[in-house]
Amino acid sequence: MAQLPKYLLGPAILKFNPALSEDEKTLLNGVKISESPNFEDIKKLIRPSEEENVDIITIDWENLNETAKKISIFYKKNLVNQDYQVAEEKTYDGLILKFNKDKIKGEIEIKSSNEKQTDLTLKVKFQSP
Repeated sequence: MAQLPKYLLGPAILKFNPALSEDEKTLLNGVKISESPNFEDIKKLIRPSEEENVDIITIDWENLNETAKKISIFYKKNLVNQDYQVAEEKTYDGLILKFNKDKIKGEIEIKSSNEKQTDLTLKVKFQSP
């Protein structure tokens, strides 16, 4: 229910912030903010969600003494070796590695602050018991 106002205000949200990522547009039960809300999506939002029992862990590191490329290669290699599906998205100041396996998904945002300084944010979502 908490997502309903955001969904109903979707057209205004998209108008003032058209650069929202797909993750930011996605609400409960796979419903996405859209320019034209509909009743079927409202019913999905009201229905209990699997995501109600999801925990999110976020860890930030700042001013790491390594390049964004080396950090990206390290995490991508280790995630793939543990059978995670990994996708890479380039951003204007770095990149985002999105990963998932079973009921665990997350992203690693890697930003270059200068040639040898990198900031990193790890966000992991998983089903709580």
